[in-house]
Amino acid sequence: VVIVFVVDVGRLRSLFEMPKEQEVKPKSVAAPKPVHIEVLAHSRAQNVMIALRKQPLTPSVIEALEELDFEADALTPEAIEILIGAVPTPEEAKAMLPHQHESLRGVERQILPLACMERPQAGQRLRVMLFNKMM
Repeated sequence: VVIVFVVDVGRLRSLFEMPKEQEVKPKSVAAPKPVHIEVLAHSRAQNVMIALRKQPLTPSVIEALEELDFEADALTPEAIEILIGAVPTPEEAKAMLPHQHESLRGVERQILPLACMERPQAGQRLRVMLFNKMM
C-alpha cells in the first residue's frame, strides 16, 4: 500500500508568513489635554478634595470669611474644623497666586479664594471664628 501526500507549498508558506500590512487608518487626533499646574502634592490635594466634599467653599462661606462675619450661618464649628484642613499653607498660597485661575488644577482652583486672603490669612480667620463659635 502506497500513500501519497500532496503538499501545497503555497498554503504551507502562507501559514508561516507575516500577515501583509493592512491599510492603517489614522486615529482621530484628539485635542491635547490642557496642562494644569499642580501646586499641591497628590496626597495633600486628595485630602483637600475630601474636606471640600464634606464642606464646599460656597460663595456664602467665602463672603463670611472675607468679612469675618461671626454670625454667618454658613460657618458652623464643624464646617470650620473641616475647612481648617483645606487651607493652603503660606508656601502653597504663594506658589498659587502668580498663576491664572484657568491654568491651575481643579483642587487648587477651589482653594484659590482662601489663598488670596491676607491679613489675616484664611487659617487665622477660621481659627478666630471657631474660637468665637465655641464661646
